[in-house]
Amino acid sequence: SDKGVIAALVRGDHEINMVKLKNYLKAEWIELADEATVEKVTNAPKGFAGPVGLDIRIIADHAIGSLSNFVTGANEADAHFINVNYDRDFPLKEITDLRFITPSDRCPECGGEILNLAQNILKQCTPRIWMLKGRKSSWLWDVME
Repeated sequence: SDKGVIAALVRGDHEINMVKLKNYLKAEWIELADEATVEKVTNAPKGFAGPVGLDIRIIADHAIGSLSNFVTGANEADAHFINVNYDRDFPLKEITDLRFITPSDRCPECGGEILNLAQNILKQCTPRIWMLKGRKSSWLWDVME
């Protein structure tokens, strides 16, 4: 990004929403690091990079904040760390919403099925959609983008 190289962490079953990351960083542009950059920063080939021992800015999705004893790349080929915990094994000062919603996610306000709720809202009038866009919760953005 124009803010430098950063590590953005999401659970392995989640996908980073690049729009959310770009907005969080207030960056002009962001892109995935190429293999050469990954190796330079982590000393590992792509697929084995992890947050332990990194000397760059680390930003994590909220779901990472609730994990304990998880698995990450060990920053060397064919190696992983197990029983990793943030703060003990790597610093984590920035936690925010970085991922796309999934069908199993629930609405943060009412607890309803989020995709069905969002689809119903999209069928309603445009003013309601614009009102919801300004809220702190960003789940509706995922459905609309």
